[in-house]
Amino acid sequence: MKKVRIITIVGARPQFIKASVISRAVNTMFSDQLEETLLHTGQHFDPEMSAIFFDSLKINAPKYHLEAGQTTDRRAALTGQIAEILKTELPDAVLVYGDTDSTRIGATAAAVCGLPVAHVEAGLRSGNWAMPEEENRVVTDHLADLLFCPTKSAMAQLAREGIGNQEKVVYSGDVMLDSAMLFARNQSISQLQKQQGIVGPYALLTLHRGANVDDPKMLTDILTTIDTWAQSESLRVVWPLHPRTRNTLARINTDWKSIDVISPVGYEEMLCLEQNSQVVLTDSGGVQKEAYFFGRPCYILRNETEWTELVTHGGHVLCGNTPASIKSALERGHMDKGTVQTNLFGNGKAGELICKEIIKRYGPC
Repeated sequence: MKKVRIITIVGARPQFIKASVISRAVNTMFSDQLEETLLHTGQHFDPEMSAIFFDSLKINAPKYHLEAGQTTDRRAALTGQIAEILKTELPDAVLVYGDTDSTRIGATAAAVCGLPVAHVEAGLRSGNWAMPEEENRVVTDHLADLLFCPTKSAMAQLAREGIGNQEKVVYSGDVMLDSAMLFARNQSISQLQKQQGIVGPYALLTLHRGANVDDPKMLTDILTTIDTWAQSESLRVVWPLHPRTRNTLARINTDWKSIDVISPVGYEEMLCLEQNSQVVLTDSGGVQKEAYFFGRPCYILRNETEWTELVTHGGHVLCGNTPASIKSALERGHMDKGTVQTNLFGNGKAGELICKEIIKRYGPC
């Protein structure tokens, strides 16, 4: 039987995690029907945000590894580079994930070549057009030939935008739930605590979005507010430092009483930190969901989220990114767990379902 050939385009940490689910399914369940080639745009070029995740997730090395970086002037050139690769490979479909520049560029290059695009994590909207991710999501969804929605509300959003064709839109569940279920093996937190110098009960903090970390005053205000709260709660705050934040951090006063900055950690280590935390504070979409998977209270350090279910039904709290709004949310205490639903993101078999749909859509008639 002729295999369905797909090219998977990734470029950033969350995409490595998502793509690993599909790659694992291809290699273990569908190797006689699917053939996958990996193209890494290089959007996350820092080894701490790229190689560490390829190693821990045991992802095959990319056949193509470009050097996109995150500069605007590289995007047009990168689209052309990817298009040339696609013209050479001529896959049956191009698979993209999420909402990064790599997602949009990959989808655009595929469209230029007349190749079908399958979008994993389709239908998400934050409503904030100041975020480049929002534009990336919308453009990719409208270019896509096959859209895999992680939630029912994502499907409803696509229908509102006129992309409700049942042949194009599939409710798959969330591939990140697949991954969390596989890798969350309740590994001992004691070894990680010893390695990272973590002492006592802790809150887990992640910050990486430009609106929060690029301006020194904004970052200082957020951290000072969290530090004051943590002292009142007798909690340490464990903060794995994102490379984007490093330069700003070097320019501000870091005389905190309760915040412990640690180096970036691998995927399994991050899951371990999430599982064993008292509470999670984050501006990351992926960490929001992982906190929900593990039943951790979560404060979202943004004014909006693309994962609206987490606020409506999952017990998470949107607390903005100003000192007043963060302080108010934290002082109200942990959210009411009585509203939490357990099945917002499917059954943990999204990878298998996505592979089956790709074979069904692009395989021999």
